[in-house]
Amino acid sequence: MTPRHLFLVAAAVLLASGFVFAQTRPTVVTGSAQPTKKWDSFCAGAVGSGVKNDSVDEAHEPAGWNAVMKRYGEGGWEPYQMLTEGKKISGVCFKRQLP
Repeated sequence: MTPRHLFLVAAAVLLASGFVFAQTRPTVVTGSAQPTKKWDSFCAGAVGSGVKNDSVDEAHEPAGWNAVMKRYGEGGWEPYQMLTEGKKISGVCFKRQLP
């Protein structure tokens, strides 16, 4: 084995050990910081959710997004993003915290 091969092997071992160390470090929470929360999320489309009036102006109507948001809200889901196309809401993304 030449010195070049020894150097490459040593570099590969050091690199691999660095990756292993980075993966096994515990998460540090300092001060009043809260640990990271895990979330479950999904996006509901207008057609699949049964929304008949997908206009932004008619979102509060019974056939609009208001009923869908209320239904998912009762299940513990909270909206975090609206997907729009012009003046139409094509989908809403919901999330809830995992236990």
